[in-house]
Amino acid sequence: MIEIERRYILSGLPDENIKYIFEIVQYYLNSPDKDIHRIRSSKENSITKYYETFKSKIDEMSCEEIETEIDEKKFNELKLKANKVISKKRYVYYYKNLKFEVDDFENGLIICEVEIPNRDFEFSIPEGILENIVEEITGDYKYSNYKLAEDIKINNEE
Repeated sequence: MIEIERRYILSGLPDENIKYIFEIVQYYLNSPDKDIHRIRSSKENSITKYYETFKSKIDEMSCEEIETEIDEKKFNELKLKANKVISKKRYVYYYKNLKFEVDDFENGLIICEVEIPNRDFEFSIPEGILENIVEEITGDYKYSNYKLAEDIKINNEE
């Protein structure tokens, strides 16, 4: 699936109607090419789901993404091979048929992502998110989840 998204840094969490809240932990594994290999645990209320994802960058705004739900056993096996990790709380908002995902990272950084159907798609941003936008960071590698996790090393030798 091709994922096209716009991303923004926010100064605070929006005062909007939250549809879902997830606690997410993402682990990154070494990949033989420039693709990103990630596993994720995503907890909503008391239900945790696990995913394995491969991402290949197409351009600054889009990537090809293959995501599969996996079981906890496979997740834990792959986690032992991970070398980076990042945790965040994700707030999901819906507005005019678009899903806005606001990620609140442990270091205080707040990033909003919205997936759009094509790169020229014009959309409006809900007021509660719009008033918190500090800057657009679409395509800025230093704000990718992979890069944000770069300084967080995992010791799997315990």
